Order: sequence, then C-alpha cells, then structure tokens
Amino acid sequence: MARKPGVVRLDADAVVHRMLREDAEVKRAVAARFGAGVLRPDGSIDRERLGTLAFANRERLADLEAVLHPRVLAELGRRVDALKRAGAAAIVLIEIPLLAESGVPPWCDGVATVEAPREMRIARLKARGLSMETIKRRLARQAGAARRKALADLVIENRGGRGELERTVEDLWRSWQADGPPGRSACWTSAKSGLPT
Repeated sequence: MARKPGVVRLDADAVVHRMLREDAEVKRAVAARFGAGVLRPDGSIDRERLGTLAFANRERLADLEAVLHPRVLAELGRRVDALKRAGAAAIVLIEIPLLAESGVPPWCDGVATVEAPREMRIARLKARGLSMETIKRRLARQAGAARRKALADLVIENRGGRGELERTVEDLWRSWQADGPPGRSACWTSAKSGLPT
C-alpha cells in the first residue's frame, strides 16, 4: 500500500530507533531508568541490552514505554498534521505495533489490523532469529486479536504468503480508489509478527 501514488507510510518503530540513536533527552531518560549499562562507550543506546532489560518484566517495560510512547505519538502526530496541511499525501499510513495497548491517538482517522494465526506469527518471529523465550514474552505483552479487531475499522487476515497479502492489498486499494479511504490517515495496529518476513 505504501508504494501506491499519494500514500505516505510512517513507522513508529523507526521513530523509536531514531530517538534512541539521536535524541539526547531520550537517552538521558532511558539511562536514568535502566542504568548507565544501557549506554555504549560512544553514548548511544545498546538496543539489544535495553530490550533484554525492558522485556524482563512488566514494570521495566512500562518504564520504557513511559519514556518513549508519549514522545513517539507526539512526533507522529506532528508529521501527520504537517502532511495534511501541506496536502502532501492522499493517505497517511502509520504502523504502530502497540496501538491496541497504548490507545488510538486523536489524529488517527481509521484503524486497520493485519492478523495472522498465533502459530504463524511465532514461526515468522523465529525466522527473524528471535528465541522462543523472547517470542513468548513479546506475545504476552501484546493485546489479543479480539482487542485489536474491536478497535479496527478494517481487519486484514494474513494467513497466506506475501503474494496473497499483496492481492488483498490490491483489492483494498481498488475499493479505496472507487469509494475513497475511510479517512486521511490509517493506523496499522498489527505487530510486525502479523506480517510476512
């Protein structure tokens, strides 16, 4: 969908990675909550070490989310607003993996979720090199499919391969061309495990 004319895709994970890499205030806040051990000698955040600490228990993860989520949502909101004001995009797609857990922001006109069976999501995460322990912790942190679907205006079932998903997106694009999209931005609630690797 992001390759279609007039569509701009924003990725919350990319914003997080940039903030952890470049934002001095975020680095200070993360180090204050997780200790100087999450900093490399050059002052950058060791994301692997931070992830290990953050996913160790719910309280630590909540600490990290308290630092990142408000900043990430504010940044995405500014980008959406700028794109809308400039008329720079017909549709803005924002991929927010934990949208169901953190809540739908007011600048989001529609919510879509890409769903896949749990076993398929686990296999896809294993293919990305994650350990079963890490996968279980991450899946336990995510809202269930029923919660994601309840928030969604659009549910895309992804039970096949990439080709099948691309055909589904093509059909969706044709319907949006005929009837118009549900709004001027759509938030993707799916964790990346719902998408093919």
